[in-house]
Amino acid sequence: MPIELTRSCSNACAFCPYPFTPHEPLLSFRRLRGQLRQAVSLGATLIDFTGGENLEESCEIKHALAYYKVHSFLGYLIAASEVASHPENGKSLPVRLDMGPFGAEGWALLQPHFLGAKLLLTTVDKTVAQEGALSKAPTHAPEYRLQSIIDVGDAGIPLTTGIMIGIGESRESRGKAIRVLAQVASRYGHIRSVLIQAFRPHPATPMAHHKPASLEEMLETVALARRYLPLFVRVQINALDWRGHLPELVQAGADDLGDLSLKVLSGRGRDPQMELALLLEPLKAKGYVWRIRSMPAGPRAVAAGVPQTV
Repeated sequence: MPIELTRSCSNACAFCPYPFTPHEPLLSFRRLRGQLRQAVSLGATLIDFTGGENLEESCEIKHALAYYKVHSFLGYLIAASEVASHPENGKSLPVRLDMGPFGAEGWALLQPHFLGAKLLLTTVDKTVAQEGALSKAPTHAPEYRLQSIIDVGDAGIPLTTGIMIGIGESRESRGKAIRVLAQVASRYGHIRSVLIQAFRPHPATPMAHHKPASLEEMLETVALARRYLPLFVRVQINALDWRGHLPELVQAGADDLGDLSLKVLSGRGRDPQMELALLLEPLKAKGYVWRIRSMPAGPRAVAAGVPQTV
């Protein structure tokens, strides 16, 4: 289950709603405990802490930290992870961190407290980074982003990384990004999955009218990823974004369906287990099976998020 700690962010990515929607500076520990209890009641087995990036120098974050009597943003994250592991919530829940780069020293401090991290490379297309969708997102500069991914490896933290397609990047830059990630994965061994994230327009952003990434672009990029990435690295997609097209994407090379959220599947009063079965039925009809990501998979097995995860 994703728990949003803050929508504050030093970046203004043209496709992200964070800078363009109202937000509170920082989730209180009291409200965090409430959300954790809800996660436990829904059967969660894993929590993702999500939020904006590069917040250590943010004035509003500093004021919130002072109010909560926490000395630093990293200290807040560590304290939040300890709240998640406390049995008073009904269950101790492991936590992954999806909040951008923290530098080599920061990752070393965070390593004992988190199960893993998620940090997308996003793109290596310099036109997108300097003039396009990421021109106001300094922590998405390709060189900086790549060094941050290496820092995670130096800290020994398992990582999900990936790229976004459909934000104005060239086909050539997609292949280059995947080859770069393949080299890092082979050298450091910490990259567990590479997500091929398709752009989807959000109404509250400057790219609200930009066309979404197509199925053809996804199929091509998934195939490239499976071709270049080491076999121990899974090619991940967001299955909930591609209902009805899962067999084609799996055949192209995807072997990780992402984190299947019971919270999303149970929306509008639906039965999440029935929705999950319906989602995966086209794969079952083609002879595929799916298994929990941590389990060994056979040649026609597709990994997915733990079904109890929300």
